[in-house]
Amino acid sequence: MKQSHKTLLLWVLLILMLVAIYQLVTNEEPPRHVDLSDFITAVDNGHVESVELRPHELSTDIQFVFVDDSERRETRTTQTTNDTSDLVTRLQQQDVAYRVEPSDSNGIWPSVLAMW
Repeated sequence: MKQSHKTLLLWVLLILMLVAIYQLVTNEEPPRHVDLSDFITAVDNGHVESVELRPHELSTDIQFVFVDDSERRETRTTQTTNDTSDLVTRLQQQDVAYRVEPSDSNGIWPSVLAMW
């Protein structure tokens, strides 16, 4: 085997090893989807640490950090209608930190034009 082939093979192996290590380190599980009623029960029982609300045209995505009795944290998601005033009141009553992301009401065209 020529020296240049050996060098190329070595570089390919090194790159593949780096990609494999990167995927091992950054392999996060996607958040688990739960029913809205389970989310409300968790809020009422004090098992929700923080909430992020992302309103869309017809619904609002909710991503939250669930803390179980052994202090283990897990990110979960659910969905609700766009009327979140009762939910925000409930979060405030339970002293849950929440954040509302800006609405994605621009549609696809501004993002297409920005990428172009």
